[in-house]
Amino acid sequence: MKGARFMLAASVAAGLSLTAMNPAAHAAAAPTSESLQKQLDDLTAQAESLAELLKKNEADAASAQQDASLSTIGLTGLRSQVSALEPQVKAAKDRISTLDKISGWFGGNSDTERADELSGELDDVRAQTATAETEAAAATRRAADAATAVTTVRTEAATVSTKITTVKTRLKRFYTVGGVTIFGDGVAAKATREALRQLGKPYVWGAAGPSSFDCSGLAVWSYAKAGKPGLDHYTGALWDAGKKVGAADLQPGDLVFFHPDHHHMGLYIGDGKFVHAPSSGDVVKITKLSERDDYSGAVRL
Repeated sequence: MKGARFMLAASVAAGLSLTAMNPAAHAAAAPTSESLQKQLDDLTAQAESLAELLKKNEADAASAQQDASLSTIGLTGLRSQVSALEPQVKAAKDRISTLDKISGWFGGNSDTERADELSGELDDVRAQTATAETEAAAATRRAADAATAVTTVRTEAATVSTKITTVKTRLKRFYTVGGVTIFGDGVAAKATREALRQLGKPYVWGAAGPSSFDCSGLAVWSYAKAGKPGLDHYTGALWDAGKKVGAADLQPGDLVFFHPDHHHMGLYIGDGKFVHAPSSGDVVKITKLSERDDYSGAVRL
């Protein structure tokens, strides 16, 4: 028995020793760019759905509030009619009562008919008012419920927006290259980050990596590394390889071209900037589009 206790103690000690040597053994696995991107994609889709729902709820709330306002206006009008009719009915009845006391005569048929007419009209308006009060109360409740729905969706949307910001912050360490953050795991995003990894490498005409590049060679290399091999190492062919996009619609990874014959090019990285291999004696670098007066268009592969 003593030997068994010793073996058990030794096993526990060994386990504790291994745990001490590997403190991360029980820690949660570190997030990867893929898992974080999945979270970002899911949150972005959720944000888009909430934006659509909010738009619908806001329209519903505006309609409900208009209905409530119209109901209140109608109710106010009916109450005004009641207030106006009540003294008229009272006056008609007082006239008949006064004539009866003075002359012993209950009044003429015209007086009686007028009093009855006013009384009937008053009863009708009072009935309409009661119905209007019920409808106005219901409309007010609907407006309040619709406003609450808007607030609920706005709160949820704000929560999702905060989560998106948090995930993007965590993704930056995976997606930041050369001080530039390009989000996404698509081919264009990957190609842009790959081009940024070449910053500082020299321009050599006809070169397509890995140690030097010319302008089209940088694009061909970057897209091949991102999973799109086989692009033609020629600016004219690349100009015809994809969909033309306007300057206002540029996205990271779009190929931007310069000169009327498009003989120079680079990869757009966002914020009005692009990465390119400029010319002999220079290196792969980032340049602002605004610094060029020969911009001639862009292509999205």
